[in-house]
Amino acid sequence: MWLCALLAVLSLGEPAQLLERVRGVPVPSDLPVRSLPREALRPFLEEALEDAYGDRFDDFAALYRALRLLPDGEDARESLLALYEGQVAAFYNPKDHTMTVVEGFDPESPILRLLLVHELTHAIQDRRLPLYERLTARAGNRDASLALQSLLEGEAVLVMTLAGADLDLLPEEERHRRLDQALAPYGGDLSGSVPDAPPFFVHDLLIPYQAGVRFVAGAYKRGGWPAVDALYDRLPCCMEEVLHEDPLIRCPDLRPAAGALTLPGRRAAVTDTLGETGFRYLFSTRLPGPEADRAARGWDGDAAVLFEGGAAAWLTRWDTPRDRREAVAAMRAWARAEGVTLARWTRGSSALFLISNPGAPPPPKPVDLRSILKRTEESDEHACDHP
Repeated sequence: MWLCALLAVLSLGEPAQLLERVRGVPVPSDLPVRSLPREALRPFLEEALEDAYGDRFDDFAALYRALRLLPDGEDARESLLALYEGQVAAFYNPKDHTMTVVEGFDPESPILRLLLVHELTHAIQDRRLPLYERLTARAGNRDASLALQSLLEGEAVLVMTLAGADLDLLPEEERHRRLDQALAPYGGDLSGSVPDAPPFFVHDLLIPYQAGVRFVAGAYKRGGWPAVDALYDRLPCCMEEVLHEDPLIRCPDLRPAAGALTLPGRRAAVTDTLGETGFRYLFSTRLPGPEADRAARGWDGDAAVLFEGGAAAWLTRWDTPRDRREAVAAMRAWARAEGVTLARWTRGSSALFLISNPGAPPPPKPVDLRSILKRTEESDEHACDHP
């Protein structure tokens, strides 16, 4: 779900001036601001969930359960809505270009005024792209959606940080040094900051802020705001671009190859791309952090398919055969620790995993494996056209 959600206040004067001073871009003078009782927030969140997943949220949740990213027996929709409901004090909605403020917050708080700078940054971004059309075009592709969110949230965090510490008034070298200090908390593990929520959902809520601000701050330190503006000329299409701060990476799309996957007697329900961050998260649940990062780093494309009966086929490609072997070893260690049944087939740098619960009837072997792995190995299709 991609509501641009943080805190906000009704008075836009001072935050708008701060934003224009730091970013050099004026806030739209016609930006509507409305207040909303907290008890009336749920319909807005449900609408955002539908925009992000269409009518397929339950299928995506079932896929994430099959991959052990979500626990069994939990209402995923309610968990995600409750997570956002507990965090949101206000949000900029790119669908109707309106700032909505949840009632009950002190408008005089300096922290809230800074967070409003963050939200106003989203309003400026909306005039540039526009946001709603760009975000909905990536609905149902986790990796591509997180990549775009990382650019948007990363810029908003950077602007807020520069405004809050008056860093924009300092000489460049000192500004960069203090910026690194101010952004240091974003490099840690923040998942524990939101208790009683599924860790995978918390991870996906926070990663655009954490990875995004490193991505955007890197461009800012290389070339100031013109370098940040250039990121919008070629929007990131996968988290690999964001994590490695390399906007020239071409993001592979293995979903067309995965469309040829067939399990006899089983209908395919939904397909998603988890990306490098998906593998990092998956491996980190059962492996030490450095080992998980190393195994995921060779990612070069994936497509996970949920089939009837709960089996998941995960088609993957890696930078080199050595990277593929390392990822296969990590998957085997993960499967043993999770207690799931894992079958695998490989060719060159590609691997296909078939995952099922040990108590379920064993799924049939995929049809035409050789052809599918060959197509995966040779695929030159990409996740989205730039910009």
